[in-house]
Amino acid sequence: MINYFVSYRYYSEKQTGHGMVNVSLIDPISSYEIVQDVTKRLAEGLKDEYGEPVKRVIITNWKRYEEDQYPAPPGDVGRRLYEACEKWKQQYQPSCGESIYQVDKVNLACPELVEELMDIVGYFKHEEDE
Repeated sequence: MINYFVSYRYYSEKQTGHGMVNVSLIDPISSYEIVQDVTKRLAEGLKDEYGEPVKRVIITNWKRYEEDQYPAPPGDVGRRLYEACEKWKQQYQPSCGESIYQVDKVNLACPELVEELMDIVGYFKHEEDE
């Protein structure tokens, strides 16, 4: 199976919106017909917030990924990264990706989170630093 992360916009009688979904295919996305098929299957399975069927779906982007594309980090690095992110999430309570950009206190806290994450995984070493 080939896995894709697919983002889309949808339109119904009462509203428009966007979403994301993981899609597994036997063949890679290599033609417009495959994109049409995925779009059709998405539209058949979606309902808006009012329970109304979606009239139209537009795939806005897709990214292929493999299960083993991102190997587990060594030692306890994964656990430490998760704990740092979970602590930040509980403190600033971002409810979606947009809130990271649009809520000032969340946005202003991002550099501190990045610094903490980099302290865990290490910084990039430039050739001139060696």
